[in-house]
Amino acid sequence: LLVAFAVLLPYALEKSVYGGAISAAVARTMPEFAMKARSAFFTDDFWLFWIFGKRSGLFFWMMPLSVAALVLFPLVIAGRSRLPLLRQVRHLDLFVQVGVSSLVLFFAAHALLFKLYLPARYTQFTIQIFSSFAAAIGIVVLIAALLDWADRRPIRQQLAIGLIALLGAVLLLSPKFYLFPKISYVRGTVPSIYEFFAQQPKDILIASLSKEADNIPSFSQRSILVGREYSLPYQLGYYKPMRQRITDLIRAQYSLDLAEVREFVRKYKIDYWMIDRRYLSTLDVNEYQQIPIGDWLRQFTPEITEVSDRLQRGDRLAISKLLRKCKAAAAEDMIVLSGKCIVGE
Repeated sequence: LLVAFAVLLPYALEKSVYGGAISAAVARTMPEFAMKARSAFFTDDFWLFWIFGKRSGLFFWMMPLSVAALVLFPLVIAGRSRLPLLRQVRHLDLFVQVGVSSLVLFFAAHALLFKLYLPARYTQFTIQIFSSFAAAIGIVVLIAALLDWADRRPIRQQLAIGLIALLGAVLLLSPKFYLFPKISYVRGTVPSIYEFFAQQPKDILIASLSKEADNIPSFSQRSILVGREYSLPYQLGYYKPMRQRITDLIRAQYSLDLAEVREFVRKYKIDYWMIDRRYLSTLDVNEYQQIPIGDWLRQFTPEITEVSDRLQRGDRLAISKLLRKCKAAAAEDMIVLSGKCIVGE
């Protein structure tokens, strides 16, 4: 505790250049925190907000056996005197200690939104880990109890064997049917583009609205102007300039005026502009078979509303006139434009 206190104290006393965490009152007014947005948090649905919300709720995705463990484990503990094997298990009070501390932090985070970041971080992962331990303990204890109950009684032995076989089948098949382990890895889809950027000078700046831009810092070690995964709105000192960059990029990419496109490139000193050609006709691009780009872009109003109207009318965008002339690299639906070519240098 002393070491942790000493390490964290400088951070607690230091004043962040980005200011403090956003307040709940301000966050409620922002589309970024509405349902289906990038950082969806607030909703009037009680169960979704307090129980199953990804960022606000107690629980998150768990295998059915883990859920069952949360119900059955207290019953197993209650019958501890009748379960000899359970009496050999020590430190079961850890479940209570961790559970209470997680709940205290969960409600404290709700009360202090967003000073302690997201409330769900204090319970969801803890419940997943400890429900796994509870399931393991409960299953072994129940199997031992079944074997003791069936001792030297043929009918009971057959029943016990059948129940244990059924339990074994559930254990073996659950991971197959419920995507365990759920690693959620995202695979990059344009390695030739990453390689192209990696061969460019280290100080280049890349603009893109595509989710593929999120991979460039990792796979190419090059800087991007904006990115979906970097656009978290929990500190306004950080997020306001980021939001301005995003809205400027939206206006430029979907502008009908070539002069506006060139002005954007000059303003931010863009070296390369990576464009997913699918975005030039629709915003509902389902990348990686996950969520469409719309969950991120649609929160930027009124800019995105104007974009939707232009796409529906079939207006020819200024940037589309440069796709062939300024192409520096391409792969699948992705095309990289040279900044210098766009401004006419």
